[in-house]
Amino acid sequence: GRDNIYNISYENKDAIVAQKVVKETLDLFVEGALGNNRRDTDTAGKFLDEQIAEYESRLSEAEQRVADFKRQYNDILPLSGTYYAQLQRLQEELEDTQLQIKQTKQQIDSLKSQMAQKKSSDSFGVTNADEPVLRTRYDDRIRGLEEQLDTLKLRFTDKHPDVIETKALLESLEAARTKEIDAFLNESDEDGTQPLNDLNREIKLEVSRYQSNLAALEVKETDVKTKIARLESKVDLIPQIEAENTALNRDYSITKGKYEELLSRKEAADLSRRAEVSSEELQFRIIEPPLVPKRPSGPNRLLLYTAVLIIGFGSGIGVAFLVSQLNPILIRPKQLLQVADYPIWGTVTHLDLSEIKRKNRNRLLIFLLSSGSIVAIYAVLAAAEILNIHLLGGLL
Repeated sequence: GRDNIYNISYENKDAIVAQKVVKETLDLFVEGALGNNRRDTDTAGKFLDEQIAEYESRLSEAEQRVADFKRQYNDILPLSGTYYAQLQRLQEELEDTQLQIKQTKQQIDSLKSQMAQKKSSDSFGVTNADEPVLRTRYDDRIRGLEEQLDTLKLRFTDKHPDVIETKALLESLEAARTKEIDAFLNESDEDGTQPLNDLNREIKLEVSRYQSNLAALEVKETDVKTKIARLESKVDLIPQIEAENTALNRDYSITKGKYEELLSRKEAADLSRRAEVSSEELQFRIIEPPLVPKRPSGPNRLLLYTAVLIIGFGSGIGVAFLVSQLNPILIRPKQLLQVADYPIWGTVTHLDLSEIKRKNRNRLLIFLLSSGSIVAIYAVLAAAEILNIHLLGGLL
């Protein structure tokens, strides 16, 4: 209904082919209206596309070469830094490990010396100048509870809950201290000459832990020395490898720069071409691009559904009539009089007449339901066609 608006359509049994034909036809209209400047711009755009594809291929090859080089010399040029940085880091790690080994050995010697002094003493506590005193791990807690009990007695009577609870705790600690002293007096050390108390046991366990840590540190020291020796054995290759790495990175940087420059030029050319198109006198503006049809243009589904319904019912009736003619069945006495000359003296009914009637009702009900279902399906399909709802496509 408006001027200068045209529809291009094409019918084909393949929807993709129809869409391609319309697209090519539209392209002919659009390209035919372009001037020489547009053609020159298109030529320049094709050249830029070719150059971009070529430099993209070069960039991919350069990236692959850099990746292969890094994979080949990953132990010398790690991702974390250069060769000399890695060597310096390993040397610092070795010095730190050796320092830890020295500290651990000193701690072991100190603990062994302390344990020897405890063995030479006559108890596992300290000794006074006047008389020996056995000290246990409960002494400090007992002393603290005694002070707390004295403070409570100044404020409360002996029947106060806090006083009773403190006394019970003090008695349990004193019993534990007595038990530990008895166990100390009944035990012997490894050579059977000196008592082996809890303090000495703790010192021995601590010595054992330090010795395990020392063994681990020694293993680490050996491993770090091996890594340093392996790196130092390749020191002659470092200048050559670094020079090759620099050359590869330089080529990669140059190729990447050219590729980005070509992309910028292509974007500028596209902007220029769009500006030229907007300034042309004769222009084609595509309101809607060619689309692949979602539903066929034919046949007339409503007419087809109606024809199928009529033909289906007609075929059923015709087949029933044909069967009745080929294999006739007499159901009334009058029909027998028409085909025979003998008189009929009487009729005998079926013994189970109610069963026959029930079967006939069931058959009639089945017939009505099946016919009604067919008519209902036809009604749904016809309504969907009228309302432009593609039910069969959705179900499939």
